Amino acid sequence: MELPTVGAGTVQYMRLEHDGHLRIYEWRSGWAPVFDVLRLFPDGGCAFPTACGAYGVCTADTQCSCPDAANFRPVDFRRPNRGCVPTTPPPTSCRPSRRPRTQHRLVSLPGTAYFNDHGTSMRAVERVSEEACKKACLDDCACAAAQFYYGPDAGDGSCYLQSEVFSMQTVQPDVVHYNSTMHIKVQVKPARN
Repeated sequence: MELPTVGAGTVQYMRLEHDGHLRIYEWRSGWAPVFDVLRLFPDGGCAFPTACGAYGVCTADTQCSCPDAANFRPVDFRRPNRGCVPTTPPPTSCRPSRRPRTQHRLVSLPGTAYFNDHGTSMRAVERVSEEACKKACLDDCACAAAQFYYGPDAGDGSCYLQSEVFSMQTVQPDVVHYNSTMHIKVQVKPARN
């Protein structure tokens, strides 16, 4: 990759933005972006891990939303790209507690993918079914989410376990030629008496 040349007397700086873009700014009677260093992805912005903030889902038209209203709420309702927060405390603590063991379940988002591979996942499990992938996440106290990724055979997929959840993106299997479902761990809300 080649960065743009800087003219004599020009002042520039580079900044990593909240959405994951690394932009170069130049002074032109005010600071203005002149180059996006990481603009390697052809999707218009959803391929950046922080395009929609933590737990945010980015759609093909680069709109951000929360996974579901029952378990997540926007950090800032006026700026949906700032991400979402769980409505109950995050379920990723492995520390022993005196309180009774917290129960968890998974919120499933079919047609949704994450930015992971063997090197960026907490753990990868190959050649598994979707049920085995979900069980692996529920059985691991550090797992916050699992992506089940598969081709034509749903019984022979890959499972990527995540300890943190950044932005996710919707996928169209007929375009990307794979299927993906995100399973996000949430606490089971106590029953009302």
